[in-house]
Amino acid sequence: MSAIVFRSLQLFVQRDIETGIVWATKIVTDPFNDFKIYKSAPVRLLKGERIDEHDRIAA
Repeated sequence: MSAIVFRSLQLFVQRDIETGIVWATKIVTDPFNDFKIYKSAPVRLLKGERIDEHDRIAA
């Protein structure tokens, strides 16, 4: 947590306040977003699905 605060403060000084806030928000919320996206992946792999449906439709 201290690394996030340090990096945010560093970005406040080097760039601007908005950049630091956006970066910290992204770092804090990424694990939740990743869980939401990939929560069904283990079950889909066990069923034998190895290619994402969206990739198959786009190709």
